[in-house]
Amino acid sequence: MNQNLESQYDEVISYLDRYREFAQRISNRLFIFNPNSPLRFFGLLKEFSTILKQTNPLSGRTPEFYKRWVSDIATDEEKQGEFFSILVSDYSIDSLCERLEAQFPHVDFGKIKKLHEVKKSQLTRFNATQVIGAILAVATALLKSVPADVVKQYIPYERFESFVFWVTVVALTYLVLVMLPIWIKYSKAKRVHQSAGDVMAYMVIKRGEKGE
Repeated sequence: MNQNLESQYDEVISYLDRYREFAQRISNRLFIFNPNSPLRFFGLLKEFSTILKQTNPLSGRTPEFYKRWVSDIATDEEKQGEFFSILVSDYSIDSLCERLEAQFPHVDFGKIKKLHEVKKSQLTRFNATQVIGAILAVATALLKSVPADVVKQYIPYERFESFVFWVTVVALTYLVLVMLPIWIKYSKAKRVHQSAGDVMAYMVIKRGEKGE
C-alpha cells in the first residue's frame, strides 16, 4: 500500500498541536489573577515546598499538585474535552501516545519520526537574526572600508554617515514589515516541532520501532 507520509505527518502534528494548545491554555491560566480565585497566585507561593518536593525532572509522572490545580481551574467544557483526561493522567505522555495509537492506527510512527527530523533542518534554514546581522555587518563594513578622505571629496563625512544610517534603518524596517509574519509562523512551528518531537520519541521507544 502506498503510504503518504506527509499526509500522515500533518494529521499527527495537527493532533499534537491541539493538545499542546489545550495544555498551554490551562497552564497560562494558573499564573494569572482570576476573578473567581484572586488569591490563586499566593496559593502557589504557599505550596512552594510541596511543588519542589513533587517535582522530579527525570520523571514523566504528572505531579499531584498540578493535577489538582488543573482540575480546579478547568471549565466544565474543557473537562468534557478529549484532552483533559490526558492532561491529568499519571503519565501524560504515555496517555497521549495511547490516544495517538487509537486515533492513527495506520501510521508508522518510526517513519514519521524520521520525517520529523527532516522538518527540523527545514525550519533552521529560515533565520531572521542572521539576515538582520548581515545588513548591520554590511553597513558597518561600508563605514569602515570607505576612506573618509575619499568621501570628503564629494560630501561631508557626517552626511555620509547619516546616509548609511538611514539606509540601514529603512532596510531593517522593510525587512521587519515583510518578514515579521513569516518569522512568527516559523517561531510557532519550532515550538510545535520541539513539543511533538518529545512525544514521537517516546512513541517510537514504546512501540519498539526504529526512528533513528
